[in-house]
Amino acid sequence: MPKPVILDCDPGHDDVFAIWLAAGDPEIDLRAITTVGGNGLLSHTTYNARVVTGLAGITGVPIAPGAARPLVRVLTPAESIHGA
Repeated sequence: MPKPVILDCDPGHDDVFAIWLAAGDPEIDLRAITTVGGNGLLSHTTYNARVVTGLAGITGVPIAPGAARPLVRVLTPAESIHGA
């Protein structure tokens, strides 16, 4: 029986693959994707999650924005890696 999973991420390059792998794994029942500000701003990470699920044909998985910044430190997006 597939394990129900809610994937919480800040989709940059690495989390894009995590989304695709989770959605394609028959042992995972991907119930939702939540996004946070981390390696990118919340608006960017949420947009990225929507784009990559659309590109992969992943449907029926709600995407919801979560925290815009870390709880215990300042948000420092990795713009030098992921772009502005």
